[in-house]
Amino acid sequence: MFDWFAFADYSGAAEAAAQRRAIAWAVDRGDGKGIAVVQGVTRQGLLQEAVALLLEAERKGKRVLFGFDHNYGFPSGFYEALWGAEPVSWEQITGDYCKSVEHFAGWQERGGARGRGEPADNHKKGSCGVDGSMRLEQWSPREWARAANGQITLALGVAEGPFWGSRFGPKPGAGLFRTFSLADGRSFVLHDRRLVEERYRRLKPGYQLGGIGSVGQQTLYGVLYLRELLELCKEAGVAVHIWPQHGTRIPDTGHVAAEVYPTLSLAMEGIRGPRTDAGDAAACVSWLSRLDREGGLEELLALSFGEEEWQRARLEGWVLGVKPEGV
Repeated sequence: MFDWFAFADYSGAAEAAAQRRAIAWAVDRGDGKGIAVVQGVTRQGLLQEAVALLLEAERKGKRVLFGFDHNYGFPSGFYEALWGAEPVSWEQITGDYCKSVEHFAGWQERGGARGRGEPADNHKKGSCGVDGSMRLEQWSPREWARAANGQITLALGVAEGPFWGSRFGPKPGAGLFRTFSLADGRSFVLHDRRLVEERYRRLKPGYQLGGIGSVGQQTLYGVLYLRELLELCKEAGVAVHIWPQHGTRIPDTGHVAAEVYPTLSLAMEGIRGPRTDAGDAAACVSWLSRLDREGGLEELLALSFGEEEWQRARLEGWVLGVKPEGV
């Protein structure tokens, strides 16, 4: 199905030096030279590496399957709780999240400032300013999450919001995650985990912002960069399909981005022992490549979701290798 494979072990660190120590970008171009691993890059540097790879693949007529080590979405009910409306697509959820970060941070554009809370202008490059027109890294995911918690407590009339973690705040009680009503009377359930995290309990919830193995801060950064990658690719005429949010049927052309969980991939590759960021990234690429060679990748990408499962998976995302209930 694919010619090249790539995966990044990600980082939610605030400091550039810490990002460079943790981020590893592994690429297999299928040329017999093995898996190449790039290290020492920041999140923005990783974005540039990923876009450059896709552009190179376009020039050479190659197709890429790639992924990043963070959640691509939020648990069902989060959008309703924060914005008081029912979302219709993953693009709407992630797009409004991106705009909310712009408003919260009060980012400045070149040539002038925009006050906090004012609408974002159209940008010539990208949607969240990773190209440099706005200062993406100069905001605090934890402060944004703290503000989101506050807004949710007011909107739902509860004592606590869903975000928690080490040096952030205690884990909310189970009573928060229940059924609520929108202003128009429609009900929704605020879930503590995405459905895929309920199916495979070793996956960490995106609401956890600190602690061993947490991915919350990585996700808050990562979704912004994923949106930016899509915008930059669109401007360049490069097609990217996000699986399964854009559908479980993979187009005949273009590239595909999927969530991959290193611990699951390593287990499926039979890898044990000490782990490194570079080793995890390379192992995930090896797993994807092997699956494709052996014919198992197409089966995993064509998962058959039940109707209720699909309504969540198309908005929340899914992890490649975790099977829906009954499969």
